[in-house]
Amino acid sequence: MTISPTARRRRLGIELRRLRELSGLTGVQVARELACSEAKISRIEAGKHAVRVADVVALLDVYKVADQSVRESLAAIARESGRRGWWVQYSDAIPDWFEVHLGLESAAVEIRLVETAVVPGLLQTPDYAAALIRAGQPLIPAEEVDRQVGLRMARQARIYNDQVKLQVVIGEGALSTTVGPPSVMAEQMDALVKAARRPNVELRIIRFRSPGYAAFAQPFVILDFAEDDDTGLVYIEHWRGGLHIDEAAAVSSYRLLFTYLVAGAESLANSVKIVRQRADSRRLETGDK
Repeated sequence: MTISPTARRRRLGIELRRLRELSGLTGVQVARELACSEAKISRIEAGKHAVRVADVVALLDVYKVADQSVRESLAAIARESGRRGWWVQYSDAIPDWFEVHLGLESAAVEIRLVETAVVPGLLQTPDYAAALIRAGQPLIPAEEVDRQVGLRMARQARIYNDQVKLQVVIGEGALSTTVGPPSVMAEQMDALVKAARRPNVELRIIRFRSPGYAAFAQPFVILDFAEDDDTGLVYIEHWRGGLHIDEAAAVSSYRLLFTYLVAGAESLANSVKIVRQRADSRRLETGDK
């Protein structure tokens, strides 16, 4: 699950853009040299689509890259960029706009996320996820609910295999939002406590009374990758789509915002205590002690 063709395409695009800039050429000049559109050059550098090896070779020729190891390495990445990711088995449950994010998330070595209203998908239990999906899509068939829940659980595998570091700031409101019956909520709170005990997971709760709560304008995710020269990216999701931001200054501003929210949140120990108290409270609603 760690091999992501989406991330390979992004990496290839970053390298090709760097080589173009080193050559002193603009996208317009490269497009003119190759008798193609500037849009094609932009798409290749954006890394959103598979790239033909022939196109990579042509670009390297234009950029006068003679180093054979570099040429072979980028050609290999181009070949791998056309492969299908592990999530292809859930293609019937994935909207087109979310597939790109899955590919990038699967390659991240560190994920920072902020959630305001509900428990984030990477930490949801199957029953909580199913109840949340049904609440947003009341007419959805049961089989499709199962597929979407299965995808969500598959995304969590890297966390529970210690393959990625996860830092989460959850608004207190997410603990109060009722998703399913009290038993489902109690189980979800217990799962959060269990996740927070993992060495690769940091969970913080930000209280309503915290001055930082006002900064909760919108949930967001920061993805960081293994390469030292990769500045990472920000993902913002809305009702019917998602946006990735990789402009360095913008990513940096979101990092500062995340740091600010962490500073305004409860400590790791207090956060676990708050979640455990919510779990006990939900259990009382079910009559369990």
